[in-house]
Amino acid sequence: MTDSEALPQKSESSKSVSHTGDSGDENSQASGVVSGWRQWIKEESDHQWLSLVIFVFAILIGAQMIVSASVTPGLNSTDYNSQESSIIDMEWNDDYSMALLLVNSHGEKQVEAWDGVNRTPLAFDGGRTITSWQGGWLIGGDDGALGRCLVTCSTITPINLEWNGSSIGQRIIGISTSNGDSGLLLIRSTDASPTEDPDQFLFRSNESVVIRAFNSTHVGPTSEALSSDISLTAISSIDETTYAIGYGWFGNNPALTSENGVIAEVIGGDTENAPQIQLRHIGPALYHTILANAASDEFVVVGDLDSVVISPQGTLEIVSEMNGANAATMDDEGNVWMAGALSSDFIQYIPAGEKVAVSIQIKSTDLDVSLMSYNGDVVLLHGTDSSGAADMEFNMDASKNTIVPSNFSRLLFIIFGSTLVVMKVWSIWARAQYNKQS
Repeated sequence: MTDSEALPQKSESSKSVSHTGDSGDENSQASGVVSGWRQWIKEESDHQWLSLVIFVFAILIGAQMIVSASVTPGLNSTDYNSQESSIIDMEWNDDYSMALLLVNSHGEKQVEAWDGVNRTPLAFDGGRTITSWQGGWLIGGDDGALGRCLVTCSTITPINLEWNGSSIGQRIIGISTSNGDSGLLLIRSTDASPTEDPDQFLFRSNESVVIRAFNSTHVGPTSEALSSDISLTAISSIDETTYAIGYGWFGNNPALTSENGVIAEVIGGDTENAPQIQLRHIGPALYHTILANAASDEFVVVGDLDSVVISPQGTLEIVSEMNGANAATMDDEGNVWMAGALSSDFIQYIPAGEKVAVSIQIKSTDLDVSLMSYNGDVVLLHGTDSSGAADMEFNMDASKNTIVPSNFSRLLFIIFGSTLVVMKVWSIWARAQYNKQS
């Protein structure tokens, strides 16, 4: 007996019933759509295999989307640094063939040259900061120590300068130079007189941070410090425009007042005249990185809680959608990459010329980033995790070219999958009911 013989046959009268009017047409169309879906999913339909394939395919795509959200393309662990040492500073040369590292190993600081494979220790005592220019690197240290390393950098050559006063106690913590022969030095001076305020003495260091110009033979006079409550930590220049950043306290009670970020403009300065420092901005928390984009003449200042873009005209604008970061670096296109604790599941970047930060979802890791650098291909991230010092690299292009599902796309997948399951269950139930009535 065939299926057609077993199933009841519709009468000819039911076939001839017709409806007129727009509502009748719409009902017919709706009935046709529902009938079409039911034809595809009913148990004995020739299209049953198609609905099953679509269902399985949708499940596989959705599962892959969810898995891809927890594995970040381009984010990989590396082992370019020992767990027994931490990298304090890192500067690459122009073609990214070599970097100079300032490393803290077992409590002692040393300078190392790294060609991407091998690391070679270089003799330099008391290193505090490294900066690069087109021809090489300058290294600053304690008691006015300044060294130069050229091109491939096999040896650091001391630069003997005549100081305007004594170099003792003059710790070089930042250098701004365009040619390696002249520029500005950010100096933490330890010979400042202690404050007479006992409360400030308890919570403030008797050090002051000043700026001095230098050339190939001399170091100029000392600028006036902004305040005993303000400490500058980094300096950067584009042509004749210079900014310095850091932190300060701006409350009456130093025990209860938190740190605020500070941006200052540095004006003038040579070996005959001291630079002038003008406070330009106070932010919510420490500013730790200042990056100069020579192509656009813009500076980008990154802090623990916010970032600021400084235009060529000197206008300061806060970056929106910024989550805060512990470290930052700039790539060749002028994009600024920022990271903090990677357990936050995000890395952010500020596109060149923009004032809005973009977030990229990453897999969660316990790396707490303290330093970032760009080597021409990837962003290097250095910090600490549960095992000690640790490093990762982040391929920006691989990440930006990969679609990571949003919460909305996941919701669509859940709705679509649930609908297919409900329709399949309904089809089986309807068939069972029909069999009972037959």
